[in-house]
Amino acid sequence: MIKQVLLSALYIFLLRELSYTQSFQYRHCLKEVSFYGESGEDDYIRLKEDILETDIDPPHFVMEYPVGCFSFDLGIPTDKKPVAYVSGAAPRVTAKFLTDCPNPLWIKGTVVTLGPLPDFEFPEKQVIPQNGMVKYEDANGNPLAADNVFQLGVVRYFDEFEIIWKISKDKSNWEEVGKSQNQLYVIKEYNASSPNNFKYNIPYSHTVIHTSCKEADNLSSNTEIVSEIYAHFKGLNVKRVDNQILTYWDPNDPNPGTCRWVDDLIKLGNGTCGAWQTFLNACVYIQGIDGTSVVVTPKEEITYSELYDYIQSSEFKDYFFTEVSYEPTFFLVKKWGVLSSDTHIYLGGDNENEALNAPGITGIPAQGGASASDPRSIFSTHSLAKINGNIYDPSYGTNEEQTFSNWEDNSIDAVEGKVFGLTAKPDGTPINPPEFYFWVKKTKTLGSEQLDYE
Repeated sequence: MIKQVLLSALYIFLLRELSYTQSFQYRHCLKEVSFYGESGEDDYIRLKEDILETDIDPPHFVMEYPVGCFSFDLGIPTDKKPVAYVSGAAPRVTAKFLTDCPNPLWIKGTVVTLGPLPDFEFPEKQVIPQNGMVKYEDANGNPLAADNVFQLGVVRYFDEFEIIWKISKDKSNWEEVGKSQNQLYVIKEYNASSPNNFKYNIPYSHTVIHTSCKEADNLSSNTEIVSEIYAHFKGLNVKRVDNQILTYWDPNDPNPGTCRWVDDLIKLGNGTCGAWQTFLNACVYIQGIDGTSVVVTPKEEITYSELYDYIQSSEFKDYFFTEVSYEPTFFLVKKWGVLSSDTHIYLGGDNENEALNAPGITGIPAQGGASASDPRSIFSTHSLAKINGNIYDPSYGTNEEQTFSNWEDNSIDAVEGKVFGLTAKPDGTPINPPEFYFWVKKTKTLGSEQLDYE
């Protein structure tokens, strides 16, 4: 049975080869394609790899032929890298082809994204084979530009920007010799206020430009671009380009509270509010839209004596206690239920870190889907993004707001408080592990701005 299958496969292969050689005489196969911008212009974006943070350099598409170049459709793509341009630019490419033909040939490329007419055509170019290979480039070894440009001022995303490559001996009869496919991104405009986009310490990483262009595809209005990008963050299911979900304060992270920027968030998969607001700002910034970061802190510092006085006035009078004192004041992100000022809430946990995660309280969902359905909600600081005058909280994906007081009304339960742990009863009997509580000094009053913003 196996022998019959092998003989049938060999027969089909030889039949196809005979037909191929009769129709075109020689064999030609696409080997690689590289993308470039116009020399001296800021029309091509050099992307960064997410994990290693290395430059994504040419060639951007590579094809291998394990059994040799008998037919182009026997090739296996071994590298398909993303590429990016600025709107208004024409894509420019070089390409290499394997051939056993010794004579001059003509090569051209066609891109059809929406059909039926080509969106881009790469010009017909005569090439001379050398050592079994031909190169598609100009006389000086430079890339050749397509006959069209990406629409000016419009964001685009192509999951597969496919170029169909053809070869001819006479410019009349053309034979397909391969297809190259690459993810391709087009940003609205180059943000020249920060060369190489290192504002917020952000390079053009693959995930940042992927998130930005995919969500804002075919948009030109800054308002719509920001709205559609943030709508993705509101879904609480933001992923790295390799499909790994990104999380906020993931308890499985050994260092969940480490202050990180967007590059670390993407690389490590988890980050704090600072990382998430820079992620959102980066996504709009690379479209030429400037946003700012806003740091939220309590207005007042709670002193040790204030905490002592409160405990002495409560049912814990004369208990021994420890103050979680590395931050003077905390505030509470929703949802803690109905709160009153000058009350305390049991937190649970066996140590300070566990207590700050408040295992007994279910907060509002945050980035990361199911893995962040109950994120930390006790903070001494928080980061927001302010873009086009609106306030965004990408960590929780809550609705954009026009004022800080509105954000507080919808996101904050208490504006001042302190965490403490009871370590022993008045008679000295140890409480082990300590019992941790949150003292709510001041709750949120609707319609008022009660936190500081810088």
